Amino acid sequence: GARLRQALVDAWQGAQARARTPAGLLLAGIDLRQDWLKVLMHDLRTPLGICNGFVDALLERDPPLPPDAREVLERVRSNGVWMMRFLDGILDLAELEQGARVLRYEPTALDELLDSVVDRMQGLAQPQGIRIERTLAAGPATHRIDRVRVEQVLQNLLSNAVRMSDAGSTVHVQVQPRAEEIGFEVRDEGQGMTQEEAERAFDLFASRTGGRGLGLTIAKAIVELHGGHIGCDCAVGRGCTFFFTIRPGHAA
Repeated sequence: GARLRQALVDAWQGAQARARTPAGLLLAGIDLRQDWLKVLMHDLRTPLGICNGFVDALLERDPPLPPDAREVLERVRSNGVWMMRFLDGILDLAELEQGARVLRYEPTALDELLDSVVDRMQGLAQPQGIRIERTLAAGPATHRIDRVRVEQVLQNLLSNAVRMSDAGSTVHVQVQPRAEEIGFEVRDEGQGMTQEEAERAFDLFASRTGGRGLGLTIAKAIVELHGGHIGCDCAVGRGCTFFFTIRPGHAA
């Protein structure tokens, strides 16, 4: 619409003003792409949010809709929720790449962080009889980190591990505080991945759980902003171990 066209014009004019050198031109192009992407995603979210609201209203109406109609609407709602999360992920990634989201460091107790993430995942694990074992190794109990962002990474890895695990198996989560960094590890007993799949796990739109996701790409960006590293060790039939490190108080 008109708002999107005007936003693109403004972004292009701003890019031209910044492009005084070859390096400036490159950076201006990156800024333009990201500005355009954020405007586009916001414009997509608005009608999608309205559609989701109408679907929710129909599902909650009294008297209720016939079962076959409810089944169709439940599928529509499920896809609408997924799409909204996908758009949010794209916005999140664009802002992380642009450095718009500065890390917000705060004193964080590692035991509370670990318990919080694991407790949220129990609703996904327990119906399948999957146990989540947590281990916090000895070391400093409190660190200055961006708790919200670190929880986001850990929850993504744990959610993937549970989804890829067989019923009745165990997912292991370990946190290892060290002198200058904190190590995190999530290990599952699922079907694992090939070496080729593992090498592409953090690529844009790659997904462990099928489909096309952004979770691991965003996780990598967050870890690198913390001055850390993220990786995985997988084998077909032997599950996967995803691990990452962060440096407390570090800003990349």
